[in-house]
Formats: sequence, structure tokens, C-alpha cells
Amino acid sequence: LLGQILYAAGDLDGAIAVYERATAKASDVAEMRQRLNKWRAEAQLHAGYEQGGDGRFSVLFEGPEERNLAARVHRVLEAAYWGIGARLNTYPGETIPVILYTQQQFQDVTGSPTWAVGAYDGRIRLAVRGGLESPEAFDRVVLHEFVHALIQRVAPRGVPAWLHEGLAVNLSEEDPRWADAVLAASPRSIPLSVLERGFSELDSTAAALAYAESAVAAGVVIRRLGPNLPAFLQSLGTSGAVDAGLTSFGFTTADLDAAIRARMRT
Repeated sequence: LLGQILYAAGDLDGAIAVYERATAKASDVAEMRQRLNKWRAEAQLHAGYEQGGDGRFSVLFEGPEERNLAARVHRVLEAAYWGIGARLNTYPGETIPVILYTQQQFQDVTGSPTWAVGAYDGRIRLAVRGGLESPEAFDRVVLHEFVHALIQRVAPRGVPAWLHEGLAVNLSEEDPRWADAVLAASPRSIPLSVLERGFSELDSTAAALAYAESAVAAGVVIRRLGPNLPAFLQSLGTSGAVDAGLTSFGFTTADLDAAIRARMRT
């Protein structure tokens, strides 16, 4: 447990040291050894990386060809720190690690599905696929994962995946109109109750629908809660009861499901 806490806090070396001591003294720790080997491979990969950025964000990248992209990532995050931070009323004081990977490295380290290009697990991890060809699209991925980092600080637990992802979409994009196109092309919706634990098991088509529904539902939450959004998220971190929190503002997740279905008919 201590090793996993250290890893989640960004202390990879500390997590490895704890697991090395534990696996040396205990038996029947095959799962721990498997995780230890994965962490060692990650540490070995990062050992060859360069580091840029300072202060609020450190950016690891593999070589000179990613240096300009790493600098852009740092500029985007620094510019977003105050703006998005104000929306969620949180301004992290600690340095947030950001790591740029090839698509294959990203999948190997995170275990993410092939459609994913970003992840947050205490570090912002980004697959640089297309980052130089479409910088604006890549910027949105960077901001999306930064929103996850901020939500995690406001409410370390209790926030369902659909709200996590939906807030990340709405706070990182000026106008996610693509969601309406995805909903219009889908014959049926996925209930939000099915989207509480994450999207990693979904194929690309179902994932696109899940993100679109989450964007619509979270958009409603943002508009209805207004400046009360940070306090609502904090309450989820304590209670984990989404409907109880929404009811005090006059609606429930059933109303959000209905709003999604209504957008599919328009």
C-alpha cells in the first residue's frame, strides 16, 4: 500500500524501493513482483529522457525532436494554470510531472486502449502522436489531462468517470460541438450509471459516445451549479453521493440521462 501511495504521488524511485524490500522478505507476492517489474521498466525508460520546464510543471521528453513540443506543453499549462484553476478554485502548489511518450511507449506504460492519447495518474502522460502536425488538437489533450489533475486535487475520490471526463472536455475546449454529431449518429445512449468507473474497456466507437454523453451531462452540471461547482466536487470527495449533491440544486442523474437522449433526437 505504501508503494502504491508513493507511486500515485509521483515518487517512482520510492515506490520501487518499498516494493523491493517487501518482495525480498515476503512470499506469495507474484502480483507485487509483476508491478515492480513494470515500475522498473518505466524508470529505465525515463532515465534516458531529458527534462524541461520548472516550477509548477516539469516536462520529460525523449530527445531533441520533442524539445519544441515539450516547450509548447509547458507554455500551454502555465497559461492554463490560473484560468482553469479559477474555475475549480484550486491552484496546486506542488510540481506536476508531465511525460511525453511515443504511442507505443504510452500504451506500454499506462495500459491504455489504442484510442487513448492522454492519461493522468499523478502524472500527466501524453502520447505525442500528431502533436507536431496538429498542435491545437494536442493542446486540447494537454488541457484535458490538466483538468483531471485539478479535479483529483479537489476531490481525490467520489467523482464518477463520466463527470471527470465531461468536466475535462468542457473546461479544456471552448465549444465541444463534436459531441452533438456523435450523439446524432448513435442509435442509443449509454446510461450514466454504466459510465461511473471509466472508459478503458470500451472500443473506440463506444468510447466516443461515452465522451460525448459525458460532455453533455457535465455541461448541464456546470451551467446549473455555476460557482458552486468546486464545493459540489469537494462534497463528492467526502460522500461520493452524486445524486444527493445534485438534488440540492433541483436535478438528478436521471435528468442528465434525459438531457442526453433529448440531444440525440435533435
